[in-house]
Amino acid sequence: MNSKTKSLKPVPPVGVLIFYFLCLSIISIAAGNGLLAQQTQQENSTQPLVQEVELADLADDLPPFYLIGPKDLLTISVLEAPELNITTRVSEAGNITVPLLGIVKVDGLTRDLAEAKIASLLAKSYIKNPNVTIYIKEYKSRNVSVIGAVNSPGSYEVVGKKFLLEMLGAAGWVSDRATGDIDIVRRSSPDKPEQLTINLLELTENVVDGKNPEINAGDIIIVHAFKYCDIYIFGQVNQPGLITMKQDKDLTLMRVIVKAGGFSDRARKGSVTVKRVEKNGEEIIIKVSVRDILKGKDTDFKLQPNDIVYVPESLL
Repeated sequence: MNSKTKSLKPVPPVGVLIFYFLCLSIISIAAGNGLLAQQTQQENSTQPLVQEVELADLADDLPPFYLIGPKDLLTISVLEAPELNITTRVSEAGNITVPLLGIVKVDGLTRDLAEAKIASLLAKSYIKNPNVTIYIKEYKSRNVSVIGAVNSPGSYEVVGKKFLLEMLGAAGWVSDRATGDIDIVRRSSPDKPEQLTINLLELTENVVDGKNPEINAGDIIIVHAFKYCDIYIFGQVNQPGLITMKQDKDLTLMRVIVKAGGFSDRARKGSVTVKRVEKNGEEIIIKVSVRDILKGKDTDFKLQPNDIVYVPESLL
């Protein structure tokens, strides 16, 4: 009787148990695969997007004519050999060190030319038809130098498009020593820099006509300054002594006399002398009648740097 009761106790069939465990395994594997797929999808959707944004920013920020220079930070990728991928900074000499190749000069090259150069070197001995990509992560050489007759000469960073008048403004504008002539020296190629000459007066009068040139990274803006020289004047003038004058076409005797306060009442205007030392060291004395200049009988006398003017006293 007891044995019969035990034999009647319900026991799940073996097939049902196996089916149950199989279902659990499938559900577990599916859930794991789903989680892994979701994680992989998130990684794949986020990482390339970040890289794409970064690369897009670099591409938009990099003008096609930008020339690589010292201290620029480069990221170099070789599609066929990821182990060669590096991030390196350009040395002061304009070189980088590339795996397998050693030292490679990239100073003065555009990004495209640097890519082609490295690809060509790799193709010679190591990789067939390599695909080399260079991204410029930091533009340490993306500066413009403004020198000469400006109030704040120095090196200024170029961010976005900049034009000559903007760079002069950044340098505190031209000083009172400026002649108005400006040179832009541009290194379009490492060996043959170009030079563009601009007249500031013409530039400011024709800005709306597109005369304001765009400034590129690496350009040097030279604002020419007047040269100054010393003239010494003694004798019968109101303020004798050292006179500093612009060394230009207006360096004349009358202008020096005016700057010295004019003649005194006892000046002998018809017998002014100019002592001059020639290039060969010879000293000469030139007699000038300022009286005739004032009457229009003679043109104003041209002086030279370091001339010594003497205005004698009248005997009357």
